[in-house]
Amino acid sequence: MGSNVGNREEYLQMALFEVVDVLGEPIASSRIWETAAWGGVAEDSFLNQAHSFHSNKDPFDLLQSLKRIERKIGRRATERWGNREIDVDILVYGSHCVHDSVLQIPHPRLSDRRFALIPLCEVAPGWRHPLSGQTVENMLMACTDDASVLLHQPFLNSADD
Repeated sequence: MGSNVGNREEYLQMALFEVVDVLGEPIASSRIWETAAWGGVAEDSFLNQAHSFHSNKDPFDLLQSLKRIERKIGRRATERWGNREIDVDILVYGSHCVHDSVLQIPHPRLSDRRFALIPLCEVAPGWRHPLSGQTVENMLMACTDDASVLLHQPFLNSADD
């Protein structure tokens, strides 16, 4: 999940709440990572977080559910890799591979994106890519993406007592 517009933390929380309604509680959740925009279009940094779920849903049905969640939260259509209120992607689906015009699993650019690999490594470090056989940890070590990915430090209001 990622957001770079408005109250990014709130959008991530809203998306997780909605996905839990579809899939149940996550097996694991990563910390939130502040990441540089990728692709040269979006202007502001993203907050990204990965979650792992058990699911028996058809991947295409799951994709439709996630797109409905994005619209419900307020995602507006923008140019590719542009600013977005929320982005909910299926990075991996166990050992399944899907190659379709609307859905590709594992995500086709996963191994090129530190902002996806770092949170995914927190929730599934030993997951193996079904085509390359590489673990998430191996992909992260080999990744040449040098964009900034830092642990998010939320702003905390301090009360003056």
